[in-house]
Amino acid sequence: MALGKKPYPKATVKKIIKAHSNHNLKKNADVTIFLDYVLFMEAYESDQSIYTTTA
Repeated sequence: MALGKKPYPKATVKKIIKAHSNHNLKKNADVTIFLDYVLFMEAYESDQSIYTTTA
């Protein structure tokens, strides 16, 4: 994933988290979850590119 591309707007992520959460979350929990998602997608894409070049 190229830096600068947003897979989801942060406001959308915040709404999804609050809608599906039965617990109180910290004020910046949505930012942390969004960052974890972006880092996961970067790692996933790099793993997939390695897999496709070896397969």
